[in-house]
Amino acid sequence: MEESLRLQIFELQAQMRPHFIFNVINSIQGFILNEDVDTSLHYLSLLSKLIRKTLENADRELVPIAEEVEIIMNFLEIERMRFDGALDYNLEIDPRVDLQSTFIPPMILQPYIDMSLRQGIRHRDQGGVMNINIDSNQDHVLTVTITDNGPGWKTLIFSTPPPPEPGLNAYKLLSDRIKLLNKLNNTDAFSVSIEDLLDENNQATGTSIVIRYLLTEG
Repeated sequence: MEESLRLQIFELQAQMRPHFIFNVINSIQGFILNEDVDTSLHYLSLLSKLIRKTLENADRELVPIAEEVEIIMNFLEIERMRFDGALDYNLEIDPRVDLQSTFIPPMILQPYIDMSLRQGIRHRDQGGVMNINIDSNQDHVLTVTITDNGPGWKTLIFSTPPPPEPGLNAYKLLSDRIKLLNKLNNTDAFSVSIEDLLDENNQATGTSIVIRYLLTEG
């Protein structure tokens, strides 16, 4: 039973990787077509690092948080290029989080950041902002909060049937993977909540994704 669950999790990871690589390639192809050699080489170098790290982690159950942070920072640098200056991002990490000795499942954070970009910030003409906070508490629960200032997309995610967009399909894969991880470990310690941020007029001013995971240290 346990081995079957592990195989299902790895299968879901394999399904997410093509979305990841495809989205990054789309971000670079404009520079290649415009014959901007230096910029193209710079971002192709970042892409090669991302692909290498993704392949290295393909069969791993856990990776240091430091590796996930490296992936998302490289990914966001590429995406800021694609947004042509219309994207700013901030990363804050609680000093209590030991990035090298604290482990999480691979390829969990980047897909949610990708969803926030494509469902939220891409709908702004300018001034897109993403904030990422990585925190932990005395109960050894890692909390990653991703917020954007897009038009709000919770309703879109949970509509029936959902729109046929790659980002929404990735959300389903992520949800299935998290259910399997919880089942494998016989816990409910891994959870994700998505809420639209509302102003005083009850209008959406962005979306918040909160990912909680019981830390494994070693």
